[in-house]
Amino acid sequence: MPHTTADEQERAVIDRQTVEQCGRFDAVLAYFDAADFAVPPLRIGDASA
Repeated sequence: MPHTTADEQERAVIDRQTVEQCGRFDAVLAYFDAADFAVPPLRIGDASA
């Protein structure tokens, strides 16, 4: 899954085209499962510090 869209409450959303591409309900659920992760914090600076 290259891209996931989220709403204002940070919930993953899916459009009709993606649902049609998934083809099956279990594939739609897998789409949401793949989107369910915590984004790690962005760190800027020297990696050796």
